[in-house]
Amino acid sequence: MFLVGRSVALASFGTRSHFGFNYDKQGRDWTVEGGQRQSPIALWSCNTVSCNVPKLELVNYNKRLCDPLSVINNGLTVLMRIPNTVEGKQPSLCISSEFGHVFEAQQLHFHWGSELFKGSEHNLDGRFYDGELHIVHKNASFKTNQEAALNCNGFAVLAVLLRTPEVGKCRQL
Repeated sequence: MFLVGRSVALASFGTRSHFGFNYDKQGRDWTVEGGQRQSPIALWSCNTVSCNVPKLELVNYNKRLCDPLSVINNGLTVLMRIPNTVEGKQPSLCISSEFGHVFEAQQLHFHWGSELFKGSEHNLDGRFYDGELHIVHKNASFKTNQEAALNCNGFAVLAVLLRTPEVGKCRQL
């Protein structure tokens, strides 16, 4: 399951994440400005609509990254900055639309839960997943993350919902 979302500036802060939000409550305690385009997102299959959307293209994702990679456990998440490839190019997400945006991969991080609570930020049909991977991309037309954060199309986040296999069950191929 993949989700692509565009970010908006956050308006208030809570207690537990790098953005100040407490993920233990699955977003029920979050207050954000507007709230129309902000995480967490509850996706419902019964509300799906077929429509033409801009084409997404992953560029340089199949290329080897420069060494060394830096993985950081900051106490809230595991985060990895995404360096250039060995050819000096940044892995990117291209969104083909009327304006054609290129979003360069900046970092990836994880959300996970505990034995009692699922850890995904978003949910599908009311079901939270064991974890969620976010690959954060900055719009290449902005020089800094701070500049990008001031614009509604400053970032695109590719989200992957993660599920651990059930103990004792083997997956059939």
